[in-house]
This record gives sequence, C-alpha cells and structure tokens, in this order.
Amino acid sequence: MTSRLRISLFAALSVVSSVAFAFDSDEANALLRSESWVKPPEPLLSAIMAPWHENWTTGSVDPTNSRMLITRDEGTIPLERLGRSHAILGGLALDMKAARSRNLTVRSDTHLLVVDLRTGKKTEIHPPKGVRVSNPVWSPDGMLIAYIGLTPDETSLMVCDVVSGRSRKLTEDVRFTYNTSFQWSEDGKSIYTTVMPNVANAMPMKGGVPSSPLVRVGNMRAESLRTYASLLQGPEEAELLESMITSQVGKIDVRSGKVDRIGSAGMISSIDAAPDGSGFIVSTTRKPFSYMRPVSSFPRAVELWDAGGEVKHTLVRPRTQGGGEEDLMDEQGRPGGQRGGAGGGNGIRSYTWRPDGAGLAFLQMAPATREPNAKRMDRVMLWKAPFEKGKEEVVWQSETNIGSVDYSLDSKKLFVNQTIEGKSTLSVVTLGGVDAQAVKLLERPTGDDAFYKNPGSLVMETAPNRQRYVLMTDNTAYLSGTQYDKNPMENAPRSFIDQMSLEDGKLNRVFFSKADMDEDAQLLGSRGVNVIMTRQSPTMVPQSYIVNLKSGAELQLSNNKDYLPEVTQAETKKFMVERVDGFKFEVTVTLPKYAVGPQPAMFWFYPTEYVDQKSYDQSLRTYDKNRFIQTRNSSVSLVTTMGYVYVDTDCPIVGPSEAPNNTFANQLRNNLDAVINKLSDERIIDRTRLAIGGHSYGAFGTANALIHTPYFKAGIAGDGNYNRSLTPFGFQREPRTIWQTREVYQDVSALWHADKMSGALLMYHGMEDQNMGTDPSHSPRLFQALESLGKPTAMYMYPFEDHGQVAIETRLDMWARWISWLEVWVKNPGTFKKNAEPAERDDDGDGGLMSDITPKVSLN
Repeated sequence: MTSRLRISLFAALSVVSSVAFAFDSDEANALLRSESWVKPPEPLLSAIMAPWHENWTTGSVDPTNSRMLITRDEGTIPLERLGRSHAILGGLALDMKAARSRNLTVRSDTHLLVVDLRTGKKTEIHPPKGVRVSNPVWSPDGMLIAYIGLTPDETSLMVCDVVSGRSRKLTEDVRFTYNTSFQWSEDGKSIYTTVMPNVANAMPMKGGVPSSPLVRVGNMRAESLRTYASLLQGPEEAELLESMITSQVGKIDVRSGKVDRIGSAGMISSIDAAPDGSGFIVSTTRKPFSYMRPVSSFPRAVELWDAGGEVKHTLVRPRTQGGGEEDLMDEQGRPGGQRGGAGGGNGIRSYTWRPDGAGLAFLQMAPATREPNAKRMDRVMLWKAPFEKGKEEVVWQSETNIGSVDYSLDSKKLFVNQTIEGKSTLSVVTLGGVDAQAVKLLERPTGDDAFYKNPGSLVMETAPNRQRYVLMTDNTAYLSGTQYDKNPMENAPRSFIDQMSLEDGKLNRVFFSKADMDEDAQLLGSRGVNVIMTRQSPTMVPQSYIVNLKSGAELQLSNNKDYLPEVTQAETKKFMVERVDGFKFEVTVTLPKYAVGPQPAMFWFYPTEYVDQKSYDQSLRTYDKNRFIQTRNSSVSLVTTMGYVYVDTDCPIVGPSEAPNNTFANQLRNNLDAVINKLSDERIIDRTRLAIGGHSYGAFGTANALIHTPYFKAGIAGDGNYNRSLTPFGFQREPRTIWQTREVYQDVSALWHADKMSGALLMYHGMEDQNMGTDPSHSPRLFQALESLGKPTAMYMYPFEDHGQVAIETRLDMWARWISWLEVWVKNPGTFKKNAEPAERDDDGDGGLMSDITPKVSLN
C-alpha cells in the first residue's frame, strides 16, 4: 500500500498592528480563501525568513581533540524534498525512490564545517555536486570523515579527507532503510554497517486488484492498545516492508570500497561491532508482524555473533504475543534478568563492548543454589572472542545488586552504581581479583536534596574505538552537573565540573559558571585543562569558545548573530497568578515594540496534568533566567512583530493520577479567567480582543476553551484531537478507558459540544500526522460539524507534513492564514467577509519557493 499522505502544519502565529503595518482586512480575507501557497505580510515575512540556521555552537569533536565537526544546511527544507515518493509502513517512513529511510532524505545537510580547536580556523567541506550529507562520523585518527551521501535516486557511503576536503564514494551497496548508522573499525581500515543482502528479495509489485480483503480476527485476549498511525494494512504491505528492511552485516574496506558480507540476512535494526571486529551485537525484527502495532513494537531478537556471523548467544528473545516486549535470556535460553537492573534470573544484562577491547562486558547474577537463604552474588563479567559457552569470566562480584558499571579507558577501574542500605552509591573498584575492594566515592542525596544538592554525573568520553569510558586525570575522575537554587527567579542555575579523588571521593571544583550568564562546559581531553564552552545571556546570542580553566585564556570559535532583536529583546514579564481555588501558576508575557496601553493578545498554551501544587511548583525549578530567548520561524512569539501581545501561559489540570481529568473544563475556565483578569488589571491586554491557540494537546485545549469560556474572539488549533471516542484506550496522562469513564471522554470532546463554540476556530493539520491520537480526520470532522451549525471556521490541510511542520512553504502559508484570521476576527472584529475574492497565486519568481502542490483549504 502506498503511503497515506496527510498534511500538517506547525504553529507560530502573528498579528497586525493597526499603527505600523500596511495590512488590512481586504487583504486578510483574500489570503484566507486562496487555494495556492501564500505568504504573510511584512515585517512578519522577514522575521520568518531570518537565517538562524547560519548560527552554530558545538558539534562532534574528533578523537584527537583538535577539530570539531559542524553540519550545515539551508535552513527550513523545501516542500519538494518532503514530498518525494515515500511510503509509511507500520509507522516506518521509507523513501521509495532512493530505497532508504525517509528521515535521511528529509533531515540531511548541504555541507560540513571543520573548526580547528587550536586556532579557530574554519574550513568548509562540500560533497560532490548534487550530493547531500547525513550522519558524518570521524575516523579513529581524525583524518577522515565518513558520511552517508544522498541524491534523489541513490544512497551511498562516502569518505572525505579532512586536509584536502575531497570526498570519494566507497559503495552504493548499503542499505539504510531500517538501520541508518555505521561504525569505524578500531584501526580505521574498515567500516561496519548494513548492506544489501547477498540474495535480495524481489520487491513486491502491488497490482490493481488486492490479493484479499482486509482481514482482522480478534484473539480474544485483553491487552493494552493505542491508536497508532499507518499500521500495516495487509499482506502486500507486509511483504513490501520485509523486502525493504532486509539487509546483511557488511564490512567495507575504506581503501578499496570492497564489501564483505557477514552472517545471515535479516531485518536488521541495529548492529554494534566490537572495535576489532571480533564480534557483533545484532538486533533484528522477527515475524509474525502485527496489524495492530507499529514496527517498533514487532517481535525482535538481539544476538551475539562472532566475527564470521555465527550466532553464539541470544541476548534478547522475541515475544510473539502482546507486542514487541523483550525478554533477556540466560545461558539455557530461559527468561531472566532485566537490562540495567539486578533481575531475578541468570540473565545477561547491561551488555557492552569493553573500552580496552578485551571483549563483551555484562552483568549477571550468579546461578541459584539449593542452599537455603544463600546470598546470590551479582557479578561483572567478561566474554572474550570467540564467545565459547562456559568461557565467561567473573571480573568482580558483590553481595549487593549492581545497578550499572562504567569503565576507565584501560578497563582497570570499574565505577559501580548500587543501592546500599537504601542509598544510591557510586564506588570505584581497582581490578585485582573478583573480590577487590570497592571504595565508596559518594552517596546521592534523597528527597529535595536529590535535586538541589545533586553531585552530578560522571564525565564520559568516547574512545577512538567508539566505546564510552570515564574520563580520568591521574587518579581522579570528573563529575558534571547543574546547581539549582530554590529561588530561580533570583538565582539562575549554574553548571559545574568537579574533580573527584578516587582515593577518598573528595571534590575539587574546577569550573563553576558565572552567576549572570548561562555557561555550559565540556572537558576537552584527559588533562582536564581546556573546555569547549557555550556561553549566552538574555542579551547575548549563544557563542562557542575554547577556555583554559587554569589560565582563563579564551578563544572564540563562533560568530553568531541575533537576527531578530525586536523579538529576542522584546520586553518580557512574568506573573504568578492565582485562580479561585487558590492554585497558583505562572504566565509569561512578551510585549510588542512601542506597545502603550492594553493591546490585542494571542494566548498559546498546552494543558498539563499535575497531582497537586507541589508537583506543579517542581516543574518551575529548572527555569534559567540567563538563557537567550531562542526564536525560530515556528516561534509563536513572532506575533509581536505584528503588534500582538504574546501570552505564554501554563494551564495546570490538577487531580489524582488515577483520575486526572474529572474537572478538566472547570479548571480550564478558571485558569484562563485568572490570567485574563491579571493581565487586564495590569493594562497589558485588551480583554475584548483576545485569541487563543495551541498545537496537539494545545489544539485540543483551544477547542475546549472556545466551548467552555466566552473570552476569545478566535482560536487557532493545530494537529488536534476533537473526539476522544476515537482514542478510547486513554489519552495524555488519562489512564482510564472510555468504558471506565464515558462522561469524561464526552465532556472533553469538542465535537460533542460544537454547538457551544463561541469563537471563530481556524484548524490546521498535517496530512501525514503520525502522532497517536491526532489522526488528520479529526479536523475535517470538526470542520463539517461547525459548518453544519453555521459557526465561523476555517481549515488548512498541509501535504506531506507530520505532527510537526517543517517545509518552508508550509510555515509561510501557515503564518499568512493565522495573521489573516486574527486580523478579521480579533484586531478588527466584524471584518470577515463571506464572499471575498481569494488572493492571486504566488508566482513572483522567487526561486521556486512556492510549490505547485497546494494546501487543502476549507472555509466557512
């Protein structure tokens, strides 16, 4: 089955100032009805097109810590690339023409930027003409960069020489439909990834007549389900999916491009090669497929292969019932243990390749004995190639269950996380026998102190062989974290790096960010002297630096710009408002330039469930007043460029976790009432000219706000759900099904109360919305209901878009419709014209910005 295309549009909105902007209701009415791609007026258009993509901060550092790699793109993607032939099979989006993951086609880059971390020199590396770049990875010596090369018809693996900047193609014999990653070998001579199978399945050709009707027979087994999008529809789609994602592990010679295939073909979702190629951890999807769940929930197995591709052990056995849950297996093939936990069986868990290349490291409980009340040891294990059964070695053991283990680069030290006497503990073990002593380094605090006095996490580094290890200098390691204050409005969070003695756990602070700036530091190398720092403040766009922690010397790497100071530096105010039941919550207001007195306002919100005031207050603890206000073409704050107050308000819905939405409508009304009263009393907003909007659950909230309150002249709702009977298994944090609480589902469903809609509702929706619960059919159904009731409404369906809109044509069109809707219903209410002429098609020769494909427009 070909992909079911749906259109989506992401949200950002804007309004016209009566004083400064030449945009009137006649133009707005014409834009609303246009059945071609349209653009918003100035200055909003320029704000949307601001080149924020030219800014950068940090990227991937090479193994020698001397260069940094930055990916570069052209900004918001064109609709043409988003709309290339694709299918969505069981939730997996595939570019059918180029036979690869659609994400590679959509999320790719134009070229690379290499930054010398010693001098700051920048070198652009461009791929061959017509080739785009995805997933660049440094070679172990830092002299080459491998990347996936993309053209409209072809996918290949390429390598680029960092010094010359020249790229060459290794092979087109790769398969990046399911797995989209690759790995360098430790010596840099080979690359491991998924390749075309030796005997490729013929791609099924779907004829004009289906081979069968759509067949579903219930299994009479109660199980939890969700309303997934784009599920497999029948055997033709199942066969096509299997054909597209079947691949083989391949070893590619970097010098010649020769491909050696390893092991059997299968539906491989990921491979993790040992640094020296002596083994592989291979994850594969297995049959039977499901018509009720997406590919991500299909049965899957994880196996340990040797260098020749022979399966030596099953680490995860697939389940065929109840979705794709995974069981970890013991050496007899019995379920046991859980990854990352102690488990109750003998199962292998927390498996990874050891940084020193010795083999596969994992955790495993000692076998149970018949001795009564015998204490079972938890063990750190090593399995060397060729992974023969019974050859596993015990590296260290403990009477206390082991939560996780990290390694030093030489793997001679273990950093062990355990819960001892109810306290989370970090210890270090210097290997020298299975019973080597563990030296306790720290105990993590509990309660509120776990947040305010968090000691941070171990600083990890990536070795040239790709393995993660604990960064050390002599006999010390490092902890990095953030120190939060109980009054974040007064004292912003501050990041830190502490050097920790491995003898006694004593700490020495080597970096503490400034009180009046947001600084994030990443240690560069094992000397612990230099860091890559990103620095920003409310008035300074984020910049990247190399900073010597001992001398204080700095080298600025980036030269980023604030492309929209009229928005980023706009006056912002925060208020704590109180609703009638005493619950307090926060609202942030951004004022348009030159605003004097009450102004029309655009509210943007997203209802969120909390169990009480304390849980809400905890959500505010991470606020950072030192951060620069990031603005993009999806930022709703752009409405201020058109003279509207932007109101970013919290909307807490408070109730017990087992029944969070029993009073949803009442709390929604009380929240909005409290905000409007406060901002009106402050003479910030004109309460007679208000609009409200939101995306996804915010769209759901917007429709409910227009039904259950009388405050808003207009609403803008994107990718929403308006009929909860179509998500009967629960929604958001609502755990109950529709059969357990019919009244709640009915009360919050806008379609059931469309006759009470008090404002003019504009809906937009991505025609390929893959989000659970927001199928694109929701918007047409509510539009039809409002149309039949004579309510003012409009609907714009955007082709090829998912739940978050990404094409530049979509973004521009979206803003044009929104600002026009606000013009005729909020700024100048009563100027909407039922019979206005649509705007002319945009054919102004602007480089093909506007596509020949048009949005679907419905207007009442």
